[in-house]
Amino acid sequence: MANNGALQRPAGADAAATPSLQVQPPSYTGATFSEVPPSPAPAPIVPPKSPTEDTAAYTVSVEDVRERLRELQITKSKDTIQRYCREGALDCRKLGLLNRYYTTTTSLEQLIETMHPTAAKAKSLQEHAGAGAASEASKQAHEAAIASDTAHDIELHAGVDQGTQVHADAHDSTETDMQVHAGASAVLQAKLDAANDRINDLKEQNAFLQEEVREARGNRRDVTTIAERMLGTLESNAGHAGVDGDWWTAHRSETNSHRASARSSLSTDRRGAR
Repeated sequence: MANNGALQRPAGADAAATPSLQVQPPSYTGATFSEVPPSPAPAPIVPPKSPTEDTAAYTVSVEDVRERLRELQITKSKDTIQRYCREGALDCRKLGLLNRYYTTTTSLEQLIETMHPTAAKAKSLQEHAGAGAASEASKQAHEAAIASDTAHDIELHAGVDQGTQVHADAHDSTETDMQVHAGASAVLQAKLDAANDRINDLKEQNAFLQEEVREARGNRRDVTTIAERMLGTLESNAGHAGVDGDWWTAHRSETNSHRASARSSLSTDRRGAR
């Protein structure tokens, strides 16, 4: 207990023993203004750009580019200008309902400088002289161009609808023509069937007539055979009875004449059958 009492120190003893630390600000007495470090400026706050502000400068259409180049005696096709846009030779954006290419006046002038440097410089001086009024006019032209594209797109859609209606009408007309063609084909088929039936009837009649001709030929052959037999009998009887030779010669000549007539008639029937 005595030792603890000996170790105790009066209050404030440590504070008196420890020196106080005080930070003195730097003194710029006698220093020049350039030696004083400037205070950092706050970073400016840049608001994000809206899509309208990003596309406001893209007011030059592909046709405008072609017209501007034609004024400088430079002829380029529409596909070539669009290829410049795709490849980056022109700074372009796709705007409107049909996503058509639009570029800026600056990008167009840069392209012209690469193609026609003298004319580009002269045109640049003229455009800078009226830059203030041209900026407002370009905005109005841009709005008018977008409105024109929108109206044109609406007209195109109306034309597509009209073309669809025409196609539907043509389709209905084609179906009607097919029905008429089917009806005409049925009529022609009926006529063809009737003609085939008539041909078959004629064939049957021809076969019947040929059969009759063949029967007639057979009958005539039989008649001829009978006549020849009768003639032979008469000749035999006449020979035995001693008939006068002149009468027999005349009778035989008449018989031969009848035989020749029968053969001629048979030959005529054969040619008619053929």
